[in-house]
Amino acid sequence: MERSAKQFTGKIWIAVAAAWLCLAALPATAQTATPTPLVHVVLTPNPQTISMVGAMADVAIRPSDSLNGTGAKSYSLGLTFDPAVVQISSVQKGSIFDDHTSPTPAGPCAGGLFSTTIDNVSGHLCILAACSGDLVTDATHVDLAVITFQGQAVGTSLLTFSPAGCAGQGPPPGGCQFNEGNPGCMAANGEVDVLGPTSTPANTPTNTPTQTPTQTPTNTLTPVNTPTRTPTSSPRPRAHRTTASPVIPSPRTATCVNRSPRGS
Repeated sequence: MERSAKQFTGKIWIAVAAAWLCLAALPATAQTATPTPLVHVVLTPNPQTISMVGAMADVAIRPSDSLNGTGAKSYSLGLTFDPAVVQISSVQKGSIFDDHTSPTPAGPCAGGLFSTTIDNVSGHLCILAACSGDLVTDATHVDLAVITFQGQAVGTSLLTFSPAGCAGQGPPPGGCQFNEGNPGCMAANGEVDVLGPTSTPANTPTNTPTQTPTQTPTNTLTPVNTPTRTPTSSPRPRAHRTTASPVIPSPRTATCVNRSPRGS
């Protein structure tokens, strides 16, 4: 009986120890499922303002946390916008692709992949980038991409990080992903405001035609005075009538002198 009791007690301790080992393994499994560290991505400036319809403005996408030491080599970004208010004119590589002083003079993204898909009908943008080395950020090399928006109508367009921006291209969860999900990425949405009024250019043509016709007829009245002066000065040569009374009285005096000797 004592031997069987000891054997039963030993089995209980073995079962308890196995249970503790299982419980100890659970937190370790939960930690590996959560990517660390977490990198936050923002839009700047936010909100962005476009002065009028037809004008353009840039919005940069950048991490607000340092990527140094995170092991991030690639990223994918999906963004949605309202194409009735704004449309994308172009998307350029961010300053993170520029030359660095470390870890190599050419920078980890020199010659790297940068691909964009712009859909101004649905309002979708997808950005895919991959570099040969770990991404390095500093004060001057921080932008992942720079988007140029053009205003289409007065209003506000929300800029939302979403997997829908990269539909059919391996959409990133939450619209933002580094590598295959490690480090983690959390993106903050933004907006673009297009201001009015749109009637500013219409004021210029209305003022110009009203001034030009009023000044032109006043200058054409001056030639009317010149033809009236020329006919009045031409009839003055009529004073030559004095030359028409020449030598008529001189022959009469001559006949009177000859008749007086006949009476004597």
